[in-house]
Amino acid sequence: MEDVYRVIRTPADLRALSVMPLMQPRPRGIIRFETDTLSEEQRARWERQLNRAYGACACGEASLGTISGLLLSGLWLAVAGAGDPGFGWADAGVLAAGAVAGTALGKIMGLVRAQAKLERVAAEIGTQWDAPRPTFTESTCG
Repeated sequence: MEDVYRVIRTPADLRALSVMPLMQPRPRGIIRFETDTLSEEQRARWERQLNRAYGACACGEASLGTISGLLLSGLWLAVAGAGDPGFGWADAGVLAAGAVAGTALGKIMGLVRAQAKLERVAAEIGTQWDAPRPTFTESTCG
């Protein structure tokens, strides 16, 4: 499979980057700078920083949310059913709902955190990038 690239040509292109699932192209691609205004070392460093932040998926936070949801729903079952020795389908449903809720909450929180980090990295690069302003020429459309 051939690599797909997300091309960055100007500092304005950095603002379009997002880790949110519905706010990015499919496939996401690898960020590459295509500009003559950067040294090879600077380009490679910024690509590395951006790709690390852009590739965040919040899977770790979702896993932590799953475990937390299971533990909290299990604790709730233990406290609420202290006198009931049986474990039924309703109890399994409570555990499943706790796991799903914890996973969703962890994923959302992780993506929000990852988006904030990506925006911070992009803003830092945007302020350091000394690129010429784009020039607009006469349009050929009607």
